[in-house]
Amino acid sequence: AAFHGAYPSNGDLASYGQEQVVGLLDAEIGRALEHELGRARNASLAQRALTLAALRERAADYGGRYVRWMLAQPSFRVRDRELTVDFAIEDGAGDRHAFTGRIDRIDEVAEGVVIRDYKSGPWHPFASRFRRLAGEPGDGVLPIGKVDGCVQLPLYAAAVREREPAVRVVALDLLFLRGRHAAERSAVSRTASLTAGEPAGRSPRGESIAQDELAQGLRRIGALCSDLRAGRASYEPHPGRACETCAYRLACGRGLADDELPAAGDAHSEEP
Repeated sequence: AAFHGAYPSNGDLASYGQEQVVGLLDAEIGRALEHELGRARNASLAQRALTLAALRERAADYGGRYVRWMLAQPSFRVRDRELTVDFAIEDGAGDRHAFTGRIDRIDEVAEGVVIRDYKSGPWHPFASRFRRLAGEPGDGVLPIGKVDGCVQLPLYAAAVREREPAVRVVALDLLFLRGRHAAERSAVSRTASLTAGEPAGRSPRGESIAQDELAQGLRRIGALCSDLRAGRASYEPHPGRACETCAYRLACGRGLADDELPAAGDAHSEEP
């Protein structure tokens, strides 16, 4: 965040050259780590040299990948960083539900603004999953496990529109800092454009969300909130690797034992 506070435009940074930009970001990462080490809650980390070295190495690697991605993008200017938003969505019946969130970044581009969220985890789709959520019936069954990672950015779009109705949100972007694989050496975006209607010839795997799909999906989220509040919602477990870290594993009759979990390499995304 501090880096783009000092250097908001990728066009300005392009004149420095990749190596110098990597150095500038690396210095900012170093200052951020030192700041975190100064916090009382992280005091023990300073004594764990190997862990600290690994953190520094990973941060530097992600920083280099990010710079390669950034310098290859069309012109943008970072407008907001770590923006806290309070907003509400409706369920279609008029009931409103309040949300609070923090948006990593809002970038100004030629057509409007792009809402971005940094991810350090594995690369995955989200637009098609959100469209699937938007099209599901409001039957009170929570679609846990089917639409992982698909609601955050659409909710942020609702927040920005409530906060600034005149601003045109043109795209939602998940920015995966570690890329798709180690050999790629660059961060990678999963960007969904927000369109007035369904683009002609769009495949089910296309990375776009029509405005009516966005509105319908937000109403679906609102309806799920209403179902939860009223006690109408039921939880349908979806056993898998998430069981390893689930906070409700011991209370869940469907949770998998360690020897039943699929191997990490067996998990696959529905999309490339």
